[in-house]
Amino acid sequence: MRLEEIFSSRGRVVVLRCVCECGGVHISEVSRRTGLSFTTVRRHLEELKDEGILEEISVGRSRFFRLSKSVTAERIRRFMLSFEDSRDHKM
Repeated sequence: MRLEEIFSSRGRVVVLRCVCECGGVHISEVSRRTGLSFTTVRRHLEELKDEGILEEISVGRSRFFRLSKSVTAERIRRFMLSFEDSRDHKM
């Protein structure tokens, strides 16, 4: 998935931001925090996992997602956090 594809979906950006802010997070928690349906969240998380941006941790029957340790994931995390920081300074 190219960078523009990652950021072309509002839902994917919202899900990714939630994971960046929360660290390891359960699918239901992402759904609750973002207001997106469980199915939509699961689809975006799976896409990001398939691209190596996220990794899945299974604990029993529960599935948690967090940013992977890839260079791309780290760059995305820094970008998203810096964007949030710059937005806070404008207010």
